[in-house]
Amino acid sequence: MHSNEEHKEGSKEKSFKHSNVRKRRTRTTDSVSSQPVRFEYVAGEDGEQKMVEVRRRRRRRSHQPKKVKENRKKLIRRIFIFGSIPFILLLASLYFFMLTWISGQGFRKEVSTKASQILETDVEFGAFKLDGLNLNARNLVLKSELDDSLLRDFEIKLLKTRINPRTFVSNDWYMGNVQAQSAKLFFGAGSSNVINHGEVQNMNQNLVRSGLGLQSDPESFNFEEIQISDSMLHWKNNDGQNVAFIENSKLALEDFSKSSSRVNFREGELSVPGWPLLGIRAIAGEVRSGKYFIKSSKFSHSVRGSVNLSGYVSIKEKGAYQISSDFNNIDVSKIVHNYWAERLTGQLTGGLDISGSLLVDQSMNAEGSFEGAGIELSKEPILVSIAKELNELSFRQLRFDSLSASFKKSGKGFEIFDVKGESLPLMRLNGGNIKVLANGQLEGALSVGVADAIFKGTGVVRPEYFSKNEDDHFWADLIISGSIDSPRADFSFPAKDPKQSSDDKEKNTEPLDSTSLQGRAEDQTDDRSGALENNFNRLIEAKN
Repeated sequence: MHSNEEHKEGSKEKSFKHSNVRKRRTRTTDSVSSQPVRFEYVAGEDGEQKMVEVRRRRRRRSHQPKKVKENRKKLIRRIFIFGSIPFILLLASLYFFMLTWISGQGFRKEVSTKASQILETDVEFGAFKLDGLNLNARNLVLKSELDDSLLRDFEIKLLKTRINPRTFVSNDWYMGNVQAQSAKLFFGAGSSNVINHGEVQNMNQNLVRSGLGLQSDPESFNFEEIQISDSMLHWKNNDGQNVAFIENSKLALEDFSKSSSRVNFREGELSVPGWPLLGIRAIAGEVRSGKYFIKSSKFSHSVRGSVNLSGYVSIKEKGAYQISSDFNNIDVSKIVHNYWAERLTGQLTGGLDISGSLLVDQSMNAEGSFEGAGIELSKEPILVSIAKELNELSFRQLRFDSLSASFKKSGKGFEIFDVKGESLPLMRLNGGNIKVLANGQLEGALSVGVADAIFKGTGVVRPEYFSKNEDDHFWADLIISGSIDSPRADFSFPAKDPKQSSDDKEKNTEPLDSTSLQGRAEDQTDDRSGALENNFNRLIEAKN
């Protein structure tokens, strides 16, 4: 009896545990981790409170079977793949249409018209080509002259840039830096083919989109800079000939708009207007408000020499220019006529101021001065004749320990005055001037002092025109005549005090348009009134 009661109590206890404790357990890795588990006190049949572990069943995230969920994902994936194929084909066809449209004549003409409206002048693009986001244009040319500028024509070749993707959904063009292979710019006087900018018509009033949206009629062209690797600037003179005055220069246009722009020049070579032999390389400068401002430069024909330029050249109105220069250690043989290049060597240091107008013939005026050390004159027939006359072989080759002079140049010719120098112990120069007229003829006189020791030698007879002895030198005037490549020289009695100030000598100097010598020189050089054969430009022409 007792055993049956115990068995009933045990079975009841087991049934209680079975009804309150779930056999399914959640695997836990940490007792502190958040799991759907709690402990509760439950009253048993005997009335005692017992602590039991109660676990909640996890709620399923989806009531669908796993197989159905996977099938739905596959269906969505197939719809996306097969649905995108027509869209991709549509984009490809539109892109192909865009490439065809961009390379056509219609797109080129409409872009040219819009650019002409923005720039307020007539320009024309060459054929376009789009490769990915890279846009290329064959060239860009100016079709009309500008009213307020001396720029008459230009051609920029092989332009390329990268299109920003937002251009395809915008009314504007957004680009990176525009690069070009080369450019030629022509400046000169205006002609009658200037167009009325107000008559530039819009050939496409409606919004035209090419393919995905690269418009042929954009509201604006947005870019930071135009870079040209090799640019040449030509000046068209009154004879219709194009003369290059800036060559092989790298050009960059910044802050470019129809109202203002800044153009920078780097490297290249500048030929000074009216004096092409003065080639300046490694130029740097910028164009602002229609004026080209020079920053720095170097003389083209001298390895050791340097030239520091400052000033401007205007590309508006009459093309006024004003240039100042300090030069140092310039090879004199590089800036003189070919005849003198082999006979005159040494380095010069000095300064130069040039001014004039590009539109006015022979308006260039230059003034300056120079000093030289180690200037050497040799292989000149004049020196040979002087050496024979003075019976001194040392005069065949003169080396000046010091030499200085002032000079000026205009359309009428070139003049060197206030010439002073020493070639010790042989001679001195103390004043005088030499003119090179526009026709290539020479005229002038130099005050020459020969050391008295030259005439003390045995058998040496001092010429009578060396009559004035001062500072241990006998003085005479050396009359210069002939032409630039065939000079002549004759001694004459001194007509002026060698110590006369340079100001007085300059006052007595004849103007450059004079074609006769001083009265004292005319009596001795009647034979130099022959025909004038050589032009002054031979003095400043570049070497062949």
